[in-house]
Amino acid sequence: MMLQRVGFTVMMATLPVFAQVPDDKGFICDWLLAGPYPSYQVDGRGLGLDTDFLAGEAECRPYPGMSDEAEFVADKGKLIAGIGSTNEWGFTETKRFPVVWSARHFDRGIISLDKMFLPIDDYFVTYAACYVESPRDQDIKVRMGSDDDHKAWLNGRLLGRANSSQAVVPDNFIYSARLRRGINRLLLKIVDRTHGCGFCCALSDMNDQPLRELRVFTDHPGREREAEAYNAGYMARFSFGDGPLFAGQRDLSVQFWAPEQAVDGEAGVAAAAPPRYRLELQGRQRELASGEQWDLTVDVAVGEQLLAMAVYDGDKQCALLQQPFVAYSREDILRENAELPQRIRELRAANERLRRQQDELATAITQAQERLAAEYARREEAYAAQRRQAVAQAPRSIDEPLPPLTRRSRLCLNGEWEISADRQAWSSFLLPQAMCELYFRIGRYPVRLLDPKNRYGKVEPLPGWDDLEINMLRFQRKVWYRRHFVADGVSQASFVCENIAGHVKVYVNGEYCGEYLGSIGIVEIPLKNVQAGENLIELDFDSYFVTRFYGLRGDIFIDFTPSARVQDSWIKTSWRNAELSVQTELVNSGSEAVAGTLRQAVVEGQRLRLRLPEQAVQLPADGTTTVSNASRWADPVCWGIGGDYGTPQLYELVSELVVDGEVIDRHCQSFGFREFWIHATDFYLNGRRIILQGDVGHAPWGISKIGDVFWPLYRQDGINILRVHDSDYWAPEVARQADRYGMLIYAQSYPRLHDDRSKRNNDPNNYVPLADWPATATHQYNLDNYRRWHRMLRNNPSVVIWSTDNEILTQAWDTAEKADFNVRNDKIGAMYGQFVKSLDPTLVMTRNGDIGTQTRRGRWFEDPPCDTANYHYADFNVRDWVINWQKVYEYRPVIFGETLYCSYGAWDNWIGPIPSQVAKKAARVREIAGLYRELGIPAQIYMGLGLDGFVGLDDSGQGNPWGVTAGMIEAHKATGTLPPGLAADQFPYYRLPWPALSGKGYKPLCVSIVATSYGSTAFNWFDASRPSHVRNAVNDAYRDSLLPQPPLAPARDAECIVHAAPGALVWSSSERGERYGMYADAQGRAWFQFPQAGRYEFNVAGGLTRALALPERGADAAEPGFEHLIHLQMGSAD
Repeated sequence: MMLQRVGFTVMMATLPVFAQVPDDKGFICDWLLAGPYPSYQVDGRGLGLDTDFLAGEAECRPYPGMSDEAEFVADKGKLIAGIGSTNEWGFTETKRFPVVWSARHFDRGIISLDKMFLPIDDYFVTYAACYVESPRDQDIKVRMGSDDDHKAWLNGRLLGRANSSQAVVPDNFIYSARLRRGINRLLLKIVDRTHGCGFCCALSDMNDQPLRELRVFTDHPGREREAEAYNAGYMARFSFGDGPLFAGQRDLSVQFWAPEQAVDGEAGVAAAAPPRYRLELQGRQRELASGEQWDLTVDVAVGEQLLAMAVYDGDKQCALLQQPFVAYSREDILRENAELPQRIRELRAANERLRRQQDELATAITQAQERLAAEYARREEAYAAQRRQAVAQAPRSIDEPLPPLTRRSRLCLNGEWEISADRQAWSSFLLPQAMCELYFRIGRYPVRLLDPKNRYGKVEPLPGWDDLEINMLRFQRKVWYRRHFVADGVSQASFVCENIAGHVKVYVNGEYCGEYLGSIGIVEIPLKNVQAGENLIELDFDSYFVTRFYGLRGDIFIDFTPSARVQDSWIKTSWRNAELSVQTELVNSGSEAVAGTLRQAVVEGQRLRLRLPEQAVQLPADGTTTVSNASRWADPVCWGIGGDYGTPQLYELVSELVVDGEVIDRHCQSFGFREFWIHATDFYLNGRRIILQGDVGHAPWGISKIGDVFWPLYRQDGINILRVHDSDYWAPEVARQADRYGMLIYAQSYPRLHDDRSKRNNDPNNYVPLADWPATATHQYNLDNYRRWHRMLRNNPSVVIWSTDNEILTQAWDTAEKADFNVRNDKIGAMYGQFVKSLDPTLVMTRNGDIGTQTRRGRWFEDPPCDTANYHYADFNVRDWVINWQKVYEYRPVIFGETLYCSYGAWDNWIGPIPSQVAKKAARVREIAGLYRELGIPAQIYMGLGLDGFVGLDDSGQGNPWGVTAGMIEAHKATGTLPPGLAADQFPYYRLPWPALSGKGYKPLCVSIVATSYGSTAFNWFDASRPSHVRNAVNDAYRDSLLPQPPLAPARDAECIVHAAPGALVWSSSERGERYGMYADAQGRAWFQFPQAGRYEFNVAGGLTRALALPERGADAAEPGFEHLIHLQMGSAD
């Protein structure tokens, strides 16, 4: 047999070859690396793993300096067609890169390939090779980790492969192998997808002990002599001549070399004769000196064999030189050729049998699907029967009027405040709004750095924004806010803010009232020293723990209530038991105890539908009382997403506190009658199995107008749930809006994992141990946040999934050097999940992407298990994490909390939503979403329509509502040329045309409309002259692949702008007697938004009163802009 001589005759210069050893843990730190080669993405799948770039990977014998060229091809056909194309690396033209095998030493066994092959840093292939010398034949374990896919060969034999995405985790893949005495060739192939790339490889014995006696070479030590067999410095070249090797007696030539000997003696004295060695091969012996050749005839059998030649120095065996080979039988080859026609006939018959079996399997699958559907129908009928039994014992709805009554007032303080660093110099400031560190100015405001290299340096406004004045106090972490408000001096006044991220102390007329520390939940602080007439409220703010975005982000109110009042009601409903239960908190801030009656009823609009039992209550002075109530209810209209699940019907629980026959307080709490639960591996809503098809909400949903415009479009494409991720997860208005429309919400919050205010980064070497964590102040901070989070959302029927964190420990973070730290962090996350579950055992809990929720095969597993498994990006590893998902996740529902990551960027080089990228993502959506649908994955949360849909960038300008092309963007960067039809304050930042700066909701100054990345950047919710969106192929792919969903309900709320004098106090009253007011902005505009249509009366303090019937917003709400707003003139200046 001819020896494989790949590359052996290229380099002729003699180079020294040095041996290294594995480290203390058995990791190999010396490698021969070659790359990058391309891993093309076809229909969302990488081709690199199964593409042989070495013309025979298994037999490749690389050496330092061996070279190649890799081609990264662009699609010229699409370029010529003028539709725009780049390849996976952002190249519009084919590029070629040299590939040279280079020997590298690494200081640690976990090897990062990041930035090693720039400009290629994603979607590439790297080979790593080494030559391992073993002192004996031995069975071993090859222990690998790879980011992402890999293959591994030892001596040409494939040990294993992994077609999956993960971080580099030592021992993640363990393969059994056998080392021969002498040199062994180890070759790894590593394939990167996105993010980081790297690998590790350690060798151990079968008892998992590191192998330290091995020697590692980055070049075959016998390569210069074309000697494949090597051991302890001895080497041999075995050659059977040219052509295939057949069994029988064959001539063999053996060229032998011994280690070079040191030369002793004096000058002019002849050197001693070179030593001679006794060689043994197939029972024959010959003495040879180094460099001599032995020609002999040997017996060769059929099949794989191993030539083994022992080398003796005297009686001592000093080496065993081994080389495998394969011999063939002439007779067998002739016989196989003669049998081929019959074999072909047999294969054709087998193919037909397989076709019939395939048909039979298809029939069996159909029958299994029918049985499964029947079982689901039986389960739903069982739940319906349970409900019918409960309904038979429950009272039916009543229809009685709700008398109008005014006992409370709410004053909105959104709008103009003052801000100061020292309480001496004050300037105007709009609240609510998020403040941020100085670093984040760029991207949030239309400014540019005077020194582009100094992110914290001075800035100037962009052209068109010369009127822009950025108050630098918005970037400070400690400030004061203040403004005036008017009170009657009789009611109990409370400061309310629907989100504060940080620490605030509240003062009224100079007197301290209370304080708050947290990042989520509705803040309520009773006020002291409130006088009749004008009062000054001051807020001493410190961002405290919060470091990036902080401040007063939620709506700000002053609530005026009786001193003895209903503080809050928590309504829990059971569809199966036809029952609602109520927990009501009553507060008495007065100095005397109060005895009375709590009267409660369910109300729809102005009609009573159900009375709950009256209860006697005792309210101690300056104290709190909690009472429970319950009632069956036979026929509520169930809240749901439409269709068989129910309509988004909202009721209110009206609680009245009656003292001495007089109603002294009335409290209204919105809720929906629905029940959401788990049965086995599935979710049920109101007795119907439901597949959750979601989108990770990257748009700022706290701006309700965005939801008005885009949620109906999401629903049309199959989305029935929104995961409120990093953006505006803190805003209670998101869930309220979802309640009204019939959109489900997947809520999320975050814990702090460190007990040091100043700590910014995870430190795996310095942290509070898990056992000591409950004693920390940060733990109490987290508990307070989670209590407020639960209280904020517990009455929202749209909220069905609760996650207490996001990606504390995913497969991507799971690295050996941080194992203890990561598991500790994940266990803290699980602790808070169990805490929230203890507040309400009926909640469906999860933790986004965390290993502890998934399976007992992971780094650790929660006990008791989380309600749901949660895995991010299962589409990267369908075989292991999607197929047979019920078994994989131990027969619990699985939530793919993030899947199908956004496709328009290669991290270092954003490609953008060009047609070729959009088409690729659409194909991948069809493949993966179609598979999820076929397998019935309970919850599929895509990354998603808000990222890959509603956006396109090409030369036509038809990919976004603004008509912007890639060329226009480049022209603006180069020369400042504006796209046609857009003014300087509309591109790249669009000045938002708010109809008023008063009323609910935060109101940013501008948004970026450079649609080069996410779909949400192309949303048009504010410009009535342009379309709201442009659909792309990804939208169509989701619509075609997901289960169709009922449409959202129309907008049934109402709004109007009241025009009055600048700063005027305007009050409204509803037909039920609710009183709500606000201060007009500097233009004299007061923007009122009401939860329902009806007749409202408006009064300007000390002036005019007018009434107005406000209709439902209806279809107008889904149109961009604010043209549909009703305006009421009450003495304004405009």
